[in-house]
Amino acid sequence: MAAASGLSVWEISEAADWYLIDDALKAASIDLVNYAMHLPMSHLYGRGDTCSADGMRFYVPVDILAADYSHLLHGRGVTLYAHTGENAMRVYQQPIPVRLREATFVLDGLLEHETELDPRTVYTDTHGYTEVVMATAALLGKSLAPRIARMHEQTLYKLDPSRHYAQLDPILDGTVKAHLVRRAGTRPSA
Repeated sequence: MAAASGLSVWEISEAADWYLIDDALKAASIDLVNYAMHLPMSHLYGRGDTCSADGMRFYVPVDILAADYSHLLHGRGVTLYAHTGENAMRVYQQPIPVRLREATFVLDGLLEHETELDPRTVYTDTHGYTEVVMATAALLGKSLAPRIARMHEQTLYKLDPSRHYAQLDPILDGTVKAHLVRRAGTRPSA
């Protein structure tokens, strides 16, 4: 890198130590996304109201906090979990341990991205979906749109058992027990 850039190894090391830190990289990413979304051409690709969230695993040869053992990588690794807008802008990304389910981090990207984009719907794969995350997203005014593998192994719910949905009835196995749902802060009735 030093030979290609004309900088000394010491200068590159100093820049990496002082400027390539989480806060600086996050601030730079936010500035780039905010600037790019105001360019006229960026709206040809979308307005940033939807995003996809997915992880990519990487082998990590050194011991870092987010790395743990992965049988798929045959060693220590980390998952880089990223939220990417439909306009191809990176909304949010974070390293997570490879053994943790990605669904735990789906809402982080929607709530903590700090860009001017406002993704309302997030598309995930099966690893980004759980019933709890889907319900929490709805409570936050967001939509979770999972692509669920092995649908026959999942339980999907409807509110009213007497309502029929021609195309969905074969996969809607459960019914929400609405009498058990209550407002936050209220006590359950006896």
